[in-house]
Amino acid sequence: RTMDEISKLGIFPIWTYSAQVKPTLEYVRSTLKTERPIETCGFDHQFSGGTGPWPQTMLKYLDSAGPDVVPADLRSSLEAGLGFMSQKDVQQFQATLELWKQIPPLMDANKDALEKASSPDEFAFMRRTADDAITSLVSMQEFLAGQQQMQVKLNNTRDLRMGDNLVWLVTEKYKDRKIIAWMATFHAAHDLERISMLMNPRMYEGVVNCGTVAHKALGNTMYTIGFTAADGKAGNVWAKSVMDLPDPSAGSLEDLCLKTGKPFLLIDFNSLPADHWLRQPMISRPLGYGEMSAVWPNQMDAMFYIQTMFPSTRANVLPMYAKVRADQK
Repeated sequence: RTMDEISKLGIFPIWTYSAQVKPTLEYVRSTLKTERPIETCGFDHQFSGGTGPWPQTMLKYLDSAGPDVVPADLRSSLEAGLGFMSQKDVQQFQATLELWKQIPPLMDANKDALEKASSPDEFAFMRRTADDAITSLVSMQEFLAGQQQMQVKLNNTRDLRMGDNLVWLVTEKYKDRKIIAWMATFHAAHDLERISMLMNPRMYEGVVNCGTVAHKALGNTMYTIGFTAADGKAGNVWAKSVMDLPDPSAGSLEDLCLKTGKPFLLIDFNSLPADHWLRQPMISRPLGYGEMSAVWPNQMDAMFYIQTMFPSTRANVLPMYAKVRADQK
C-alpha cells in the first residue's frame, strides 16, 4: 500500500503526508520482510484514519461467533462506518455511542466462540479496541461540548486511556520486548500538574496524562525523552500559518543550550547527581513553546534539544534559515 492509503487505515495524515516523517515510516516498512521486522500498534484510542475500517472489521469479527450474534441495529451502525464523525453532530455521536456500548458485553458473552474462531490473543486485542471505540466517542463529545472554552483537563479522557493501553502493550501484548512509543511531549511528561506555565500557572491543574499513568505503572523500565528548540518556526503539514519561536529567556534551558553552539543536544537527566543544578526548577518550553517552570528531571529522563526548528512540510524542502544554520555547522 502507498502511504496515502495507509493514512486512511489508522495514521493521521499530518504524519503520512509529511516529507520529514516519511523516511521513518518507509524505514519501518523496509523491515517487514527481514528476520527482525518492526511491528507497529497504536495506543491512542482515536479513529485516526477518519474513514478507517474498524466498524466493518469489528462486525466481521463478531460474525465469526455466529450469524445471529449481532443485533440488527448494531449491525446497521457498524456497516455504516465512520462517516458520521465528519458531521460533528453531538446527537449522532450519542446515538452511535448507545449502540456501540452493546459491543463489550456482547464480546464477553461470546468469548469462547470468538476465541475458537481466532485466538485468545486476538480476542484480547479486539476487546480493547471495543473499549477504545467507546472512549473515542465520549472524548469527541467532550471536545465538541467544550470547543469554546476547552480546558486542558478535558483531555484526561483521552490520555487516561492512552496510558492504560500503553501499560497493557508493555506488560501483556509485547511483554519482554523493546517498545518505542511515539507521542507529543505533552502526553509523555510524568507529572503535568507540577509544571507551572509562566502566563497561566494553574493551566495543568487537574490534568492527568498518558505519561503520568504509564510512569506510575512502569517506573524505571520506561525512558522518556522530551523535545524542545531554541529558534526557528513550528507548524504541521496542513498549517495555514506557522509560529515563530520567540527568543528563549535568559537562563532558560534553551538559552543555555543555545550558548553551547551545538545544533543538537541530548541531555540525559538520569545520569545527573542528586544535587546537580539541573535538578532545580528551571524555565523551559517543551510543551508547545510557551515558557514554563518545572524540575525537568522529574518530568522526563532526557531532553532532546534542536537549535533551529522548522515546520513539517509536504515537499522535502529545507527552509532557507535552516539551510544557513546547516551550512554554518
